[in-house]
Amino acid sequence: MNSLTLVISSLLLRAAHASPASSPVSISYSVLIATSIALLVTAVVVKKKLSAPQEATSPPRACVLQCDEAQERLAEASTQQLPVNAAVTLKEPKNGHNSGSVRSYDGDSDTYEVELVPNETVALKSSQLQFPKVSGLFVYPIKSCAGIQLDEAQLTPKGLLHDREWVIIDGARDKFVTQRRYPKLALLHPKLLPSTDAAQVSSLVLTAKGMPELEVPVVNTGEGKLRVVSVWKDKVEAVDQGDAAAEWLDTFMGEEKRGFRLVRVRDGFTRHTKPKYAPGHSTNFADAFPFLLALEESLEQFNTTLKTPVPMNRFRPNIVLRGSPAFADEHWNCITIDGFQFRNVRPCARCGMPSVDQATGEVHPEREPSRAIVRERNGVLLGFTDGKGFEGYFGSNMVLEMKGGNANPPRLAVGANVKVLTLKTEVVA
Repeated sequence: MNSLTLVISSLLLRAAHASPASSPVSISYSVLIATSIALLVTAVVVKKKLSAPQEATSPPRACVLQCDEAQERLAEASTQQLPVNAAVTLKEPKNGHNSGSVRSYDGDSDTYEVELVPNETVALKSSQLQFPKVSGLFVYPIKSCAGIQLDEAQLTPKGLLHDREWVIIDGARDKFVTQRRYPKLALLHPKLLPSTDAAQVSSLVLTAKGMPELEVPVVNTGEGKLRVVSVWKDKVEAVDQGDAAAEWLDTFMGEEKRGFRLVRVRDGFTRHTKPKYAPGHSTNFADAFPFLLALEESLEQFNTTLKTPVPMNRFRPNIVLRGSPAFADEHWNCITIDGFQFRNVRPCARCGMPSVDQATGEVHPEREPSRAIVRERNGVLLGFTDGKGFEGYFGSNMVLEMKGGNANPPRLAVGANVKVLTLKTEVVA
């Protein structure tokens, strides 16, 4: 018997023993009866609600990755470069249009049916279409410092080799620092000195205008102080790279001196990406994912919204492509680059760093183009699932699935062909 039933029973018993004639307050009897009936009715209603079928609610999304192994293998074996519904660029305008959407493909004739505008399609040979190619490769050895442009780069599951392998920390708190707070870091240009093992480096060279170069020999695990570094909510084991590097950094930072230290991720340490987005993958000191891909055409279109155009280095991508309509990458799901399979995790939500001029280390007084990104490309405006109105998106976060490709170790080069195997069924931010 529950508590509500006990209360009702008690009130009814009191009402039954009360006499309207003998009671000094004649209204008591009526109040007890009315209260008992009201509670009884309430109990019946509550019971009906509890026993009624409840509206089903969607369980929390376990993982946003969209995989269809069978479809991907069929697409990989086909000569078709872009799947149905993919955006495509024409080499020469047709009927006043230079882009459209793939509607079908005939493998025998290598011909695409392309919809230029609703209800207007044309048949075009693949030779009449543009397909994406790698136009730039960039590695950022020290997180939040200047990048190095490469003609060729080695692939690893954690990103391009040596990408974000080092980070500068506030030594007092063992917490990573970035251009978000210290925009001057953009002026620190690291260089890598190779070792006899082509996959390794012997030293990292720190360079900046007005500063003497400093060669910092790599301090490996077991040779230097082990630190547990905070990168957002993650704890990353890293090896301190010595006092000489720390003194150089303090001098370089000048008035912002805080006891900076240079650390390198511990050999063999695995920093997992978030299971919701990319289970089974890992990265070094990147914010969240091992690869950032962007299109030249996206930058060109975005720059039309700005008073002053900005270069691609404001967005700090690893892989830059050319040959696709602007922002087509946001809808790609599974792609291959020179045969190596990548999966698109999510569009990249941009912080305030694009407002830092990478040539001067100064923040734009009006925080552009960061404000324009939110204004022109926020998640609500773009219709992304879970997209935020206060977040702007540019580029795509990718993971490498290490399927395909012939190079050993796996390498990418500028000019490599890109094939889009599948598109996303929804873009989840």
